[in-house]
Amino acid sequence: EEKLREEFDANIEKVYEKQKALAQKVVDVKEALIKEAEKTSLSDDFKKATEKMTSLMDQWKVSGNAGKKTDDELWNRFNAARQKFYDRRAVQFENAKKVKEDLIEKARSLQDSEEWQKTSAKYKELMDAWKAAGNAGREFDDDLWNAFNEARQKFYAKRNEFYEKLHAEHDEKYAEKQALVKEAKSIAGLQEYTREQTAMMKELSNKWKSIGFCGKDKEDEIWN
Repeated sequence: EEKLREEFDANIEKVYEKQKALAQKVVDVKEALIKEAEKTSLSDDFKKATEKMTSLMDQWKVSGNAGKKTDDELWNRFNAARQKFYDRRAVQFENAKKVKEDLIEKARSLQDSEEWQKTSAKYKELMDAWKAAGNAGREFDDDLWNAFNEARQKFYAKRNEFYEKLHAEHDEKYAEKQALVKEAKSIAGLQEYTREQTAMMKELSNKWKSIGFCGKDKEDEIWN
């Protein structure tokens, strides 16, 4: 009986040792997860940090049990790190939302401008500020972007229409000036320096002036 009791107690002790070892492994895993959560809670890359926090939570759920008291203490530390991050993220989202709402108003105030180059530069500055503002949260970000981009596209559509029309006018004027160049060459080729020929050259010069500018990439070339 005594021998069996000793054998029984020895096996019970082994069970307790295994349970203790398993519990310690759980503690080690959860301590590592807490450390990662605390590090992640300080990140300013909220998108990646949110994904990381979700992954850490998934790992926590399958990490096992270390005993109620120990588990509760570990959970409180882990959850405190998570809450710190989500509180910071909420502040960031709200700040980003306010910044983007202000940028939308600025974009709308410029959408009817016809100062094409100056306003294009301003829209570039607004776009840089938009990117720097960060994420305003899934709930708001798409709608904010759509409102901002709508104002931008309204301006760009008008700008593109203006330049397409301007380029067409420049092409037409360039063709007219090419015709004048052809006439001038014809007169010069005669090498007849009469009053009549001089008057014709002056008339071509007057026509040239009346045609107007044909674009900075062509004007100097055709004038020469």
